[in-house]
Amino acid sequence: MKRFFGATFIALAIILGATIQAVSGVGTTRIGSTYSLADADAVGTDLARYVIEADPGYEAQILRETLEAGVAVRRVVRGVLDVETSAATAAELAKLPRVRSVDTLAQAVETDERAAVGVTVANAVAAAGGEGAKAVGAPKWRAAGITGRAVRIAVIDTGFRDWDRATAAGELGRNSVVSKHNYCDAGFERTSHGTATAEILYDMAPEAALTLICIDDALDLAQAIEPLLAEGTQIVNMSVGFFNTSRGDGSGGPASPDASARRAMAEGITWVNSAGNEALVHYSGTFTDSNGNGVHEWAPGDESMAFKVGARGRIDVYLKWDEWAAVVDDYELCLTNTPMSPLRCFPSKVAERGLPTAAIGLTSPFDETVELYAYVRRVAGTGSPHFDVVFLGADSIEHSTAAGSIAEPASAPGVVAVGAVCTASGALRPYSSRGPTVDGRAGIALTAPGSVSGFVMGAVTGCDGGYGGTSAAAPHVAGALALLAQGFPKYRRDQLIAELLNRAGRATDSSLADPARGYGMLTLGNPPSVLDGPGGDPGDPAEPPASAEGFAIGISSSADRSHPDVFLYPTLSGDAYIFLTPTFPTGVDQVRFSIDGTLRQVEKLAAFDVGGGGRNSAFPLDTTALANGPHRLNAEIRLSSGRVTELSAPFVVDNGAAGPKPTSFDLTVGSTGTLLDRSVVHGTQRIALRINKTNLAIKHVLFYIDADLLRLDQDAPFALSDSFDLSTLTVGQHMSQAIVYLADGQVMAANASFTATA
Repeated sequence: MKRFFGATFIALAIILGATIQAVSGVGTTRIGSTYSLADADAVGTDLARYVIEADPGYEAQILRETLEAGVAVRRVVRGVLDVETSAATAAELAKLPRVRSVDTLAQAVETDERAAVGVTVANAVAAAGGEGAKAVGAPKWRAAGITGRAVRIAVIDTGFRDWDRATAAGELGRNSVVSKHNYCDAGFERTSHGTATAEILYDMAPEAALTLICIDDALDLAQAIEPLLAEGTQIVNMSVGFFNTSRGDGSGGPASPDASARRAMAEGITWVNSAGNEALVHYSGTFTDSNGNGVHEWAPGDESMAFKVGARGRIDVYLKWDEWAAVVDDYELCLTNTPMSPLRCFPSKVAERGLPTAAIGLTSPFDETVELYAYVRRVAGTGSPHFDVVFLGADSIEHSTAAGSIAEPASAPGVVAVGAVCTASGALRPYSSRGPTVDGRAGIALTAPGSVSGFVMGAVTGCDGGYGGTSAAAPHVAGALALLAQGFPKYRRDQLIAELLNRAGRATDSSLADPARGYGMLTLGNPPSVLDGPGGDPGDPAEPPASAEGFAIGISSSADRSHPDVFLYPTLSGDAYIFLTPTFPTGVDQVRFSIDGTLRQVEKLAAFDVGGGGRNSAFPLDTTALANGPHRLNAEIRLSSGRVTELSAPFVVDNGAAGPKPTSFDLTVGSTGTLLDRSVVHGTQRIALRINKTNLAIKHVLFYIDADLLRLDQDAPFALSDSFDLSTLTVGQHMSQAIVYLADGQVMAANASFTATA
């Protein structure tokens, strides 16, 4: 995965000797450069790119004042100014009234050197590839004629070198590209990273229509959203990420990567993003200073973070603390090459930029791996905020924290963030970034193959080599979504994502996403033409999915709802415990469950069960009351916000030759005791409980209609009412339930669906 960064970079040369030496006049923001002492004066006066964000409504005023100051404005994107000036002038601009922040322009940093090398003879020989597409089941879909035909995918990346050569080798489609947009200063062919990404998309969905977009920075990305919207893009694949550009909850500013992803998703585009490769070089914790000397302890009693930098390697250290709403603390990053040497500290730009971030960049001049030590020192404040620190380019760090290492905008709500597994074994790659996000979500949606062969990157051996990392994992998912979009053409964006996640091969039996693996390994399963069998259409693309907007239909083999699994095309027999997951969600006012269009249950209190139930135990759905064969379960979720979400899931009943099992109780209507279930009723009627077994001692019965408790009856004969006025109900389907409490402690239920008429 390539990364983009939105923090202040300090170019630093390590001079051979006992201490780390900083170039005088530090302030350059050119990334990936190494300077010697001879460069000192030039570095100190170098111009750099900055972005200026004004308070809302004052963009024109700040533009005018910036131009009047003689500063070159290169462009204005979403109200944010891209300027070229000196560090001193940038600091003065930050002091202008109505300037919200001034930050260095988030530039690209190459993290996979092979992406910039280009095709070699060895790579071309090993161009077969396609291991990942085979592993997730794409060939079965292509054999069924589902190839992603005409589905519009935008590949946002940092270069498309060797595209023509890869096409000539048959690794890319000759007519697959429908448009190109170049925002890269160094040209459309700056790297081969995007070409390698597109190779995987071609393996997955060979007839998808591709838009190629080359970007250098976050403002390029913001500009790129315009053609995406104009050209009808359906899916975005971005195998790049950002750090220090936002809090990590999708709330980044107007021209941030978060904002670009939000804008695209709001228009119905599905955004797939690589999660990052930083699990082994990330630290998370709160500021801790047990001895009161103002220096953070990475671990109890340890104020230094040891890390290794490879020969001639680049290292960039990024610190952010969770005070994005209002910065009240300030910290600086410090380095030394031995724990006993004096610290060289580099302050944040909190005063100038108003952002809780700090960063250091350096390139090692050594021909061997060296060990350095990082410190975080308090400059101002008394709080203990949450820290995230990333050591990009380090071979290892002393106190790593895999949790929370997900990059931006992969961490934004709604983005399909993809982790990486070994294609050969399915094992999670140790470096694969993971959640949870700072606001408590799992973060990762699912994992996909992260080690495949290809024309650009060469052959993979086991779990290594070839094209690897979450950069390779993401296009497998984007390609899978293209197949789903063709196979289920009536699905909306959220329905496609739900279908994708429902099919994932879970590593555990939990229905909840895991911060490392999400909902599991990308698995396509059978295409719709295979799912559609005699007697029904469980793959009907006109229906809603089995999960959406954070909810899913779950199933368990136990009444306590333990070890739930997603309700994905199951075959049911006997009793089944089916419910909405998460089991006790917030913000839900009512759930209405229907089977084949007939109302089966109304629930207003969690847990929300198809058969009804209490907090600790569910009542089962008796599948023997249904005919053998295909059926469809629908859940209408009415949220407290007023919105309504619909879920739908096909299933099959197979109870063999067994007929309906006898019931202990039924609900009846009218003086003749007609069964209430499936009846059409009106006017004033008797609604009562019929007891089918004579040896049941009943303590009391609770009667409900549409989950509203209407009567507690402690005396036989047990009835809701001898004269219930059905005209008080709205015309349409309703659900009645009797909860029967037996003297021996058992609790049982009798359900009946009926239609009220005027």
